[in-house]
Amino acid sequence: MQGYDPVALSEKVEERVSRYRRGVLERRYWRIRSTRHYGGNVAGDVVGCNLRCAFCWAWKFSHYTDKGFYLSPLQAAEEIVRVGPYRIARLTGGEPTIAWEHTRVLAELLVKQGYLFVLETNGVLLGAGRIDPKEIPRKVFIRVSIKAPTPEAFHKVTGASSDAWYYQIRALERLVEAGLKPGMDFRASIVLGVAPKREYAELFEKLASIHPDLITTIEPEEIILYPHVEELVKRRGLKLYHYREPPRA
Repeated sequence: MQGYDPVALSEKVEERVSRYRRGVLERRYWRIRSTRHYGGNVAGDVVGCNLRCAFCWAWKFSHYTDKGFYLSPLQAAEEIVRVGPYRIARLTGGEPTIAWEHTRVLAELLVKQGYLFVLETNGVLLGAGRIDPKEIPRKVFIRVSIKAPTPEAFHKVTGASSDAWYYQIRALERLVEAGLKPGMDFRASIVLGVAPKREYAELFEKLASIHPDLITTIEPEEIILYPHVEELVKRRGLKLYHYREPPRA
């Protein structure tokens, strides 16, 4: 199927959301906040992504690259500590493996201060071999978000080449090959509701063939139909088989 190459897009996005200042790689953020995920954490919302998911809750920042403010890894770490009060931190809203040096250094700084750093990634750059699993700091937990259960559904959801779906699967394989253990060091997060149930059954078989513990440690990822998400879904013509209404204020 036709579609863009997310690896090539990563390079273009990185040029626009990061910059070197005095030898330090700064990255664009649009906010840093406390959230309830993982029992409470501090999240840095970064600008820019290498996928264009039709259900992206942060698409006004992830699909564009001219917003936000620059922070060095040290500045981001200091802001995360200041915002608190939790001892779990993550980057979200965009793709944290873009401008990888920034994220790697930030994770190291926070781990040294006793934080658990959760690396939330779509796995594209990891699966494409642009990031070595051994470069991921120890005591970082990796969450690979699988955006669709099949290459065809991946293309419909993201607009990317269907072949790029295999980068996500390859990311899981590379983590296992590097000696990381599902559930302890990483897990697969599966976006639900973008394809019929039978296609998810095929995905689960594929994951089981990589490592049986990938199945028992899956994190379901529900689409929350916020008004701006519903706008994007309709604009893209995506059929949702399952979603959750946003919580009432």
